[in-house]
Order: sequence, then structure tokens, then C-alpha cells
Amino acid sequence: KNTFKDSYYNSAFNIMQGTGIGKKTYALNSDLVNTIINKPWSPDGVNFSERLWKDKNELINALHTDLTQAFIRGESPQKTIARFSKRFDTKKGVASRLILTEGAAYQSIARQKCYDDLSVAEYEIIATLDIKTSVICNDMDGKIFKIEDYLIGVTANPFHPRCRTTTAPYFDDMEDIRAARGEDGKTYEIQIDN
Repeated sequence: KNTFKDSYYNSAFNIMQGTGIGKKTYALNSDLVNTIINKPWSPDGVNFSERLWKDKNELINALHTDLTQAFIRGESPQKTIARFSKRFDTKKGVASRLILTEGAAYQSIARQKCYDDLSVAEYEIIATLDIKTSVICNDMDGKIFKIEDYLIGVTANPFHPRCRTTTAPYFDDMEDIRAARGEDGKTYEIQIDN
């Protein structure tokens, strides 16, 4: 819930600050947030938790407890992942994939809701541009979609486990310059063709 709400309000703030649209943002309805986060987000109707873990109730309780405690303590995701991995006697990579991908999905859902509420008509796919960028995200980077076509895993992130891609509102008069990290580790400005 906190991930969803934080991402929603952060998206609203960034849109309002950058464009001046949406001066009034209302508090999210808790029932609506619960409905959204309990709905599987992937195109096949199954979330990663259901694919990776057999004891769903134990998983949900552990995720809730571990993530809540981590938030209160201000712990890094790495500590949460290590504790979760130990608790379920699984590899850290599996726990990391689950926690990071589920978090990215809820952030994406929150952005979609924010775009709807602020009447954003189109959005752009923004990939992290570096040597780790996946082929999928590299191909999707810079693509523009109508908000009614927003579908996680197809036209919105996450496109794969551990996806670092995001979305941003798109407006025709936006500047098409982005930052990208080269193989030398330096950051460069690059021109994006839409």
C-alpha cells in the first residue's frame, strides 16, 4: 500500500511541477488501493508470488512483516532480501527478483492511476540506459502509448523480472534529450527520436 501511495503521489507531484496540470490531487481511497494491489498485474493474470512460492499465505505474511519492518527501520532492500531469503531457505536472487519486481509493478499501477486522475493522454517508456539494459527495455525505450493502452508487461513496466524501466507523461512539446551511462561509466546526454 505504501509503495502504491508513494509512487502515485510522487508521480502527481512530478507531473504538476513539470507541466502545471492537475493542481488538485485528492487523497487516495484506501478501499481502491486495496482493490488495485490485490489484483494480479501480469497479462496472464498470475503474479510472480504465485509462480515462485507454494505457500502463498506464508509468503504474503512474511512479505508484509519484512517490508513493514524494513520501512520502519529504514533498512536497505538488500537487508530485507537477505532476511526473506533466509526465512524461506531460498537463494537471494529469487527473493530479490520477487521483492523488486512486485514493488516495480505496484509503482507502475500507481503511476497509471495518477495519469488517469490527472487526465494525461499519453505516456512514454523510459528505460535505464546503461550496459545492463535488457533487449526488451532497449526496444521499448522512447515508445509512446495512449493511456488507455497501459498494460503492465506489454506497454508498461515491469516488462521482465527486476525491470528498471519506468514511464513518464508524454506531451508533444517535450525536449527529446536523455541521460545515458556509457560503457566507460560516464553519463552522456543523448538525443532520442520518437
